[in-house]
Formats: sequence, C-alpha cells, structure tokens
Amino acid sequence: MKRHWKKAHICVGVKSNIITSIEITDGTNADCPELIPLLEQTDKNFDMKEVSADKAYLSRENFERIAEMGAIPYIPFKSNSVRKKLGSAIWSRMFDYFLIKREEFDKCYHKRSK
Repeated sequence: MKRHWKKAHICVGVKSNIITSIEITDGTNADCPELIPLLEQTDKNFDMKEVSADKAYLSRENFERIAEMGAIPYIPFKSNSVRKKLGSAIWSRMFDYFLIKREEFDKCYHKRSK
C-alpha cells in the first residue's frame, strides 16, 4: 500500500502561540516556496519583528521578503551557503551575524523551539 503524505507549514506567534497562517501541501512539495505566502497572510494581522524558520526555508528571496515586511530573518545557513558581495544585503548581513555571533543568532532562532 502506497502512502500519500501531506506537510503542514505553520506560522505561530512565539509569545501568543497563535497560529497566524497555515498551508497544507503534498509531502513531496518543496518547503522553501511556502514561506512567503505564510508570511504575507500573517502580515495582514500581526506586526512581525523577527521570523525564525528552519533551513528548508533558506533562500535570498525569503530573506528579502522578510526584510521588506520590517522583520529580521533568523534562518540558519547551510554548510554550503556563501556570502556574495553582489546580491542581497540582508542575506550578507545575516550570514556575517550567523558566522561571527552564532550564540546571539541561535538565541533568536531558538525562540521557535517549543
């Protein structure tokens, strides 16, 4: 019997524990493209200051959109991630922060750990 898995992508307030948006996708869909719609829905009703997400949501586009919404992205970088001089300013700043002040970065990132 073949199983058909689903994924739940959820935005949750770290203080309120309110589910601010949710998207259910096929289990084989990539995670990364799901972040922006979740954040846009959340942004309609909540003032985001920080966004923490796991590495599956790591992309320059996601970093840029989070910054445009006035929030700071705390998404850990993968081991093969690189800082490019040309490109996303927020990506470069957060990449440096991740490498130089990892303990501070992790403290913000792990607010999502419930």
